[in-house]
Amino acid sequence: MAATATSGTAVVTLPTDTQILITREFNAPKDLVYRAWTTPDLIKRWWAGDRGEVTVAEIDLRVGGTWRYAMTANGGFEVAFHGEFREIVPNERIVSTDTFEGMPDAGEAVNTISLTEENGRTTLTMLVQYPNREIRDVAINSGMEGGLQEALDDLEERRRRLHDGVAVFAGAQRQTAEKAVEHRRELRLDVGQRKELLVEQPLTAFAIPLQAVEFSGAPSPLDHQADRVGITLR
Repeated sequence: MAATATSGTAVVTLPTDTQILITREFNAPKDLVYRAWTTPDLIKRWWAGDRGEVTVAEIDLRVGGTWRYAMTANGGFEVAFHGEFREIVPNERIVSTDTFEGMPDAGEAVNTISLTEENGRTTLTMLVQYPNREIRDVAINSGMEGGLQEALDDLEERRRRLHDGVAVFAGAQRQTAEKAVEHRRELRLDVGQRKELLVEQPLTAFAIPLQAVEFSGAPSPLDHQADRVGITLR
């Protein structure tokens, strides 16, 4: 079944006069969304959307720990936010304060991030609680929704690449294991005459040099190598 497109699908609503609620679905399990949301190197790739370049992504991911993100906007000016973590439930919930450094007198907002997963897809909700309606309306009128759509689309892309990287790594591990099993099976070596050798030693015992493997005729130094690694020729 084809994946449902999620680009540009963050839904922004106003539950009360002092809140903004953002809801966005991702085609990914929640642990990968959580990782993309909380890993500095990944945050640098999505947080600015198409509006600049992230220069700082610092996270001390613990209750009482702090975070700070900063970007150089396309217009050349800096935009930065910082806060403190109040609650962390890995892969499920993060509550933190949020202060816009361009308006320090506006006070702090409180962000509550929740992740729920169903059938391999994750719904992220972010409830932002502002000190008052005026500050909330400033955030709305700043073009927050457009920037948010871009950032969450980039987050989806980073999540996809992270998922693909995990799949490639798992595939490589599987291939390595299969090759290891194959190497532990029967080896055939020429030492004077054809002799069959069943090897049941761990891979670390394979100290036989490659140039000794196709020896025939005169006595081979392989006899000594075999004794050294505990392989018996019969």
